[in-house]
Amino acid sequence: MYQKHLVNCDSTQIYLKENITELLKKDTYILVSTNNQIHGIGRHGNTWKDYPNALAFSFLLYPTVPITLIPIILGIQLSKYIELKFNEHIRLKWPNDLMNTNMEKCAGILCQYYSQDIIIVGIGLDLGKSDEQTFQGKFNAKPGVIKPELKLDEMEKKELPKDIYQYILENPIDQTLIKQEWEKLCAHMGAKVEIEIPTEKKQGIFRGISKKGTAIIETSKDKFEEFISGSLNISDN
Repeated sequence: MYQKHLVNCDSTQIYLKENITELLKKDTYILVSTNNQIHGIGRHGNTWKDYPNALAFSFLLYPTVPITLIPIILGIQLSKYIELKFNEHIRLKWPNDLMNTNMEKCAGILCQYYSQDIIIVGIGLDLGKSDEQTFQGKFNAKPGVIKPELKLDEMEKKELPKDIYQYILENPIDQTLIKQEWEKLCAHMGAKVEIEIPTEKKQGIFRGISKKGTAIIETSKDKFEEFISGSLNISDN
């Protein structure tokens, strides 16, 4: 593994993408981390803002499963890492969000194909509370943090992403257990949800995921529909 750590950068994902040719001369597995990310990228054009006690980093993966499963697998791995490292229980929101015990979004995963064989993964983890914490764009969950009292120094902003990436590479999830493990951590199994796709909104009961990571929604009695992607909102009632 080769890590490129930057004091400041616009986006670790953009930096990795723009410099991937040179970085791949160093190693097959590349990690880009930073003390301060200025213009982080979220899903659907949202901006993921970095904070003093948050982590922002990107890395390469070489998937052997459909891309729809990558954020599902990473969600499981990150939740396990956070429980081991910080003793905090994390729940998962389809397709790519991590939620704390207050049902607040504390992390997000963004996966993009660089080529047929390479995926660039961007991760934002809001570990500790910051004085000012706001998010730009439309979000379907209130923002929160993993461990409010946690304070990060510059060394931890470099070492923690490396530790997480190493954990992901060394602790793969058994493919036969992905569906079972993700559903066990799901924050909204059996809950009323609304899923927004480019052409419409669908409402129903969340019944889990398929073996490919798609969402299974019971949109009416005994009628089940699958969704490859979309923005999911958990109903209040």
